[in-house]
Amino acid sequence: MLSRDWCEYETPFFTVYTDMKEKDAMYTAEELLSFHHATSMFFAPDAIEGTSLSIVLFRYPREFSRAFNQSKFVGVMQPSFQEHLLLLAAVSNGNEYMEVAFHEYAHFIIRSRLHRPVPRWMEEGLAQYLATLQIESPGVASIGELSRRRVLVSFLETKHQDWNEILDVDIMNTDALDLQPQYDVALGLVHYLVHGTQQSKTEHSLQKINILLERVNAGEDAFQAYLAIAQTNEEDLEGKLYGYLTEDQEPIHFLFDEHTETVADRGCLNRVDKHLLLANSISDFNVKRSEDILTRLNRARPNNYRVLAALSNITRRKTELSREYASQAYQINPNVAETNIAMARSLIRVCVKVQDETCNQLLSAARSLYARALELDPHRVDAAFGLGILYLNEGKATDALEYLLVSHKHAPWSARANFHLGEAFRQLGQLEKAADHLRIAAHWETDESRKENMLEVLALVEERQVEESSANE
Repeated sequence: MLSRDWCEYETPFFTVYTDMKEKDAMYTAEELLSFHHATSMFFAPDAIEGTSLSIVLFRYPREFSRAFNQSKFVGVMQPSFQEHLLLLAAVSNGNEYMEVAFHEYAHFIIRSRLHRPVPRWMEEGLAQYLATLQIESPGVASIGELSRRRVLVSFLETKHQDWNEILDVDIMNTDALDLQPQYDVALGLVHYLVHGTQQSKTEHSLQKINILLERVNAGEDAFQAYLAIAQTNEEDLEGKLYGYLTEDQEPIHFLFDEHTETVADRGCLNRVDKHLLLANSISDFNVKRSEDILTRLNRARPNNYRVLAALSNITRRKTELSREYASQAYQINPNVAETNIAMARSLIRVCVKVQDETCNQLLSAARSLYARALELDPHRVDAAFGLGILYLNEGKATDALEYLLVSHKHAPWSARANFHLGEAFRQLGQLEKAADHLRIAAHWETDESRKENMLEVLALVEERQVEESSANE
């Protein structure tokens, strides 16, 4: 993995980093460009401001599995404030490989265009459905080829469950033993909406996805919106879906505006950039391997502030070591946002367990460092988020709101962004907005203890809403 060249291929919508052969890398980028344009009819035309995507594509699946310390998946979407990462492994079957790439890219499109979250079953169903898209020729595509028997078997496994029981499963929990039935039912629901609710299966049918997403984005309950567009109800849906899945279904063929953009070959990464890319890509899945890559790089390239700042982040659970790396990076170059942010975070970690006068001084210094980072690079949303949290913890909700709104604007799906924004609105007495953001936060949170905390805060807000409503009667 580290011994081969990793090269960069740039498009207006994403950048591909890979150790694949050039022709294979160019093919992947071209196919994803076509997919981007072919799916544009399903979504609002403009992406959320500031969303960018890097695709890290591993040539060999076995190296992907070792790097990520697992063998369950060959593709995953890793969103963040600053940059989304789409992490993929190439597989021997070309169709399967592009289907995985389309599936994960679909998650990026959904999250980068919707300001309100869709339920997880719906996002997964949409991603699976969009992944069936096939580019047949320039400007011509088909979508909706269905493994009907597999979906039918999964549907029969869940047939006697309540719809809420089926749809409330955490369908994106990769640690679950077997979520295939839920995946298949989610796909079946989306497929039925598009292909099964009108006689003529044309491009017009595809607009139902856009209609559904617009209604959810406006705040309507997703399942109720689905039932309304499908012109059915909970009681009848099971029978209609069963009847639909017992018949063969044809894909829809449609035309789209083929991309005119070119893929720019930016050449291969130098050693530092390559190691930083790979270490940061796997850090959430394999901390030990990530730290090992950067530690070796630090020995070979000492006094590189970017490497030291990355090490500070990777070793964040080792408070003193993380602070030492951040301090070294800052001393080498205090005039870049990266080192100011690393230093601010390292100071804050010291105060997680200890609250005293020294800690107050450290937090004040962290606030200045975040502010300096924003001066150096106004696009560092992570610095704005950190500054917002510091103001919030000081009880300065009005000041916090300014920065938390910036981070939320760039990542409206983020559990952390919504939770802290909800807390700011709670402190300001804007309870309706607070409750709205706290619900979204709990929806997206994957850590059970943090989700429980969010729900407790939400319960307090809802209790205050009831009290105020009673007082006004």
